[in-house]
Amino acid sequence: MPKLKTREIIILAVTVVALLYGGYDFFFAKGNKAVTVDATKSMAELQTFMTEMTVVLGKDTPSPVDAHMIRRSEAAWVRDPFYNRKAERAWAVAGEAAQAAGTAAPKSLFSYTGYVEAANRQIVVINGHEYVTGDALEVEGYVLKAVYPTRVSIYNRETRRTIDVPLQE
Repeated sequence: MPKLKTREIIILAVTVVALLYGGYDFFFAKGNKAVTVDATKSMAELQTFMTEMTVVLGKDTPSPVDAHMIRRSEAAWVRDPFYNRKAERAWAVAGEAAQAAGTAAPKSLFSYTGYVEAANRQIVVINGHEYVTGDALEVEGYVLKAVYPTRVSIYNRETRRTIDVPLQE
């Protein structure tokens, strides 16, 4: 076992002292003291507390702005604020055109929107899904060939071509 540093010795000493005190308090200090509780007194205190809290909460009403925000947040959404109809339509049209023509898909078929490097592993987000190098993409016939912070290379198995897609910020 390596020699302990001063900081480690202090932490160990404080831990031992705390354990010794806890053992003493648990086994010796309490003894056989009986704790008695007066149920009527406790119930009266509880009733007093409840009465005070009811009065305080009754006085605390939200401002008109807060009330409006609460009503709006509880209402059903008319439309999804994160749905981009134009981008979704363009993505679907590009996919259909690529399948019909049997050619390499245009860059707009892929949306590279995220890059994370953690523990010597690079994870990218393409079309809302997470991938690492070598994974097959959701679009049939495409594989993630290389990952860079600013772009990804996607390989098409059918045409044997590589597409570089830049990071969209």
